[in-house]
Amino acid sequence: MAYEEKIQSLDGGRILAECGPMRLVIEAGIGKVSQRDLCVRAAREGFALLELIARQREVLSRRYREIPDNLDDFWALKMIRSVVAVDQDLTPMAAVAGTIADGVASF
Repeated sequence: MAYEEKIQSLDGGRILAECGPMRLVIEAGIGKVSQRDLCVRAAREGFALLELIARQREVLSRRYREIPDNLDDFWALKMIRSVVAVDQDLTPMAAVAGTIADGVASF
């Protein structure tokens, strides 16, 4: 199921990015000058990352011991490492929000 991607301008050059269960407020600046265009590009990166994770949902919904060893997606592996560090009974899907936030911030 595809979700509608929405990008809404907020005060101070920030944007609200929404896509299905994802809701991010993104702010970027150079010094005190807000960079709205960069925020929009970061939102699109977040949408792409959400889609990437959604395509791997079947695998990422398993406990990490049940995930194939040949998985080589950077973000999926980050999700696995994150949950293993916290609780080995969690599935990598517990790390979706943090992974998307990290991906947008890294962008």
